[in-house]
Amino acid sequence: MNIEEFRKKKIGARITDFFNSKPCAACTTGIASLDTAINGGWKAGTVVALGGIPGIGKTTLALLFARAAAKEGHSVLDLSTEQSADKETAIMICQALQEADPENKITLQDVIDRKDESIRDSALQAAFPDNLTIIDASDWEHTAEEIPSMVECLLADDDDDEAENDKFPVVIIDSLQQIRPADANMTYKDVIDNAVSICKHIAVHYNVAVLILSAVNRDYYDSVAPVPLQALYGSSAIDYAMDLIITVQMHGCSPSLSSVAAMAADVRKLDMTVIKQKDGPVGRTIHLEFDAQYCCFASRNGEETVNMTNYENHVDDFLLPDVDADDVVTVRGSLASDDDYDDIGDLFFAGISKN
Repeated sequence: MNIEEFRKKKIGARITDFFNSKPCAACTTGIASLDTAINGGWKAGTVVALGGIPGIGKTTLALLFARAAAKEGHSVLDLSTEQSADKETAIMICQALQEADPENKITLQDVIDRKDESIRDSALQAAFPDNLTIIDASDWEHTAEEIPSMVECLLADDDDDEAENDKFPVVIIDSLQQIRPADANMTYKDVIDNAVSICKHIAVHYNVAVLILSAVNRDYYDSVAPVPLQALYGSSAIDYAMDLIITVQMHGCSPSLSSVAAMAADVRKLDMTVIKQKDGPVGRTIHLEFDAQYCCFASRNGEETVNMTNYENHVDDFLLPDVDADDVVTVRGSLASDDDYDDIGDLFFAGISKN
């Protein structure tokens, strides 16, 4: 660093630069009430954790987030450690078909099985932009050290005008606990600590939003109160490094109705709570209803479905190998209302029951 660069670090110069720059942009989550709870949506340069028990719907929810960001013009990179690109593509197709016609009876399994030609015909009515990329679970070794190079590939592939329009990239990692050690001598905690550190560096260095899906400790599977920070599984580094932490849990679980038993139902009541937020309040809970058969989410009162009508480029390989993207027609949806979250009284979640 030379003397001129050093002087530019002084607070007077920084204040001038601050007011000459644009406010931080935000990327919609696809759920308007969640956008409201987190001050407008995902932010560039931040790391977000989405925690919940296995099978509760984190991946499906993350794919809704991915489609919402892609629709808004952000480049999205989805790194899967468990799912194939075909499975995630099928989920997005099912979501969009449900949004286009909530009365249809096309389930996720129908899409996976390519049940009939009407599914293909319906899928042709939606757009397939190139700004959402899935890295299949078989396409990488699931080590944290691989992630920066994939983000660099994403950035290199972005158009120059995207940066000018404040359309920062969004990176989704599904999931944190499936990250593997690059060194056989690393402990499990070391692996998690290293992955969190790398994700934090990526967010800040490349000015992207990083969303990490995380498991929670089994002791909190049936927690009556919102799942606390200490429930995130693997390392306390998750608590400290994240700019935003959101947990998802089954609504109304108790010793007599475990979360695992509750997930046997196709339609599940979910509570999504902001438990950490560096630049805003915590404790807001968004009430959702998740229909696992149709991969769709609705506000708890059932008035509106969270609608996103964007697909990603893997659909070409999955369902429409011979379709020219220029021939695809866009179908527009609407967002859910802003009024389906509630505050909770105890922001530190004191006296949580583990039962």
